[in-house]
Amino acid sequence: KKCCFSEKSIHTFFNAQQKNREFFSAFLVIF
Repeated sequence: KKCCFSEKSIHTFFNAQQKNREFFSAFLVIF
């Protein structure tokens, strides 16, 4: 079975998700 994503793409994607989570947490703390 072929994978559409390289490991680097998946790693980048999860890093972005983590940053979003941190951003929204900080956003909620402000308000």
